[in-house]
Amino acid sequence: MMGEQFSSADIAASLGDRPNIERYQTRMNSSTPDKVARVYPVVDQFTDMMNPTIVSIGAGTGQVEDTLSDLLQKKRPTFYMSDLSVPMLETINGVEMAHRQRGRRESLRSLQAEALFLPFRSNSVDVVLALSVNHEIISREGNFILERGLTHASAEVGRILRKGQVYIVRDFMQPSIPEEIVQVRVGTQGEKEDAVPVEFVHAFINQFKGADTTWQKLQIQKLVDQEKWMEGATIQMDAGLALEVLIHYSWAKSFEEEKYERYAYLPVGQYARFIQTVWKKQGIQSKVISTQTYLQPGYEEHINGRLDCFHLNGKPYPLPPFTGLVVIQKL
Repeated sequence: MMGEQFSSADIAASLGDRPNIERYQTRMNSSTPDKVARVYPVVDQFTDMMNPTIVSIGAGTGQVEDTLSDLLQKKRPTFYMSDLSVPMLETINGVEMAHRQRGRRESLRSLQAEALFLPFRSNSVDVVLALSVNHEIISREGNFILERGLTHASAEVGRILRKGQVYIVRDFMQPSIPEEIVQVRVGTQGEKEDAVPVEFVHAFINQFKGADTTWQKLQIQKLVDQEKWMEGATIQMDAGLALEVLIHYSWAKSFEEEKYERYAYLPVGQYARFIQTVWKKQGIQSKVISTQTYLQPGYEEHINGRLDCFHLNGKPYPLPPFTGLVVIQKL
């Protein structure tokens, strides 16, 4: 999954470096088939009218939106691809231009927008997508505090959705019992393109150690207080923190961009109920259409053998299905 040898020099890379942007976007695009396969049936079901309006928050490279727009072409959707990142917007603009060249002038529109202040009228949108973006919004806006970031983001979605329509979230989810204590064993580098596990963990701890956020300080102190991290060492921590370490490892080549992100906040059921609670305070009734978690292809083969988890009794703790899909309908 990683294209080059990981070294400490990669930590110093910045998103402003064009080769790094392209590498980062390539990694993002690798999940496009999975995202489309998971969300298309729901989007198709809830756009049974002509000219539906669809908003994708944090559209990134626009590849998912491009594919969905083609699949929904007969319904003539207006698909807004929003993002704040200038490099991502450049890519999204290219997707929009390609659509225009194919004669589909109104189907895709790029939009620079803040997810917490969406530039749409109340009750005007049929489907809102937040695909692998809410954890970024929460991490930056909420200073790693769930109540602030996810509350604001969810409230905006509730405001712009039409009644009867849906909010689709695909993001990282915590294990079902995040407080369970597990053991993480530091393995060896699997392939030459992999991050060296012990080097990565040291970089992970050093980068987070000085972070000015309560969650990071508490969690990283748990790692610092453990016995020395070295190849073959087994470290105890709660399953929620272990998952953070493992997911960060899987994104090691983009660690500079990802290092201040907390990936998973809640188990999937609690995540859905949290959004419902936000909407209820707005006077919005809602219904959970579906929740599911699964292990996205690629993660297991990249992590296993490098960082492995075990129960305290020594039995393997399988990599949890940490990708979640939540579909909530506004009533």
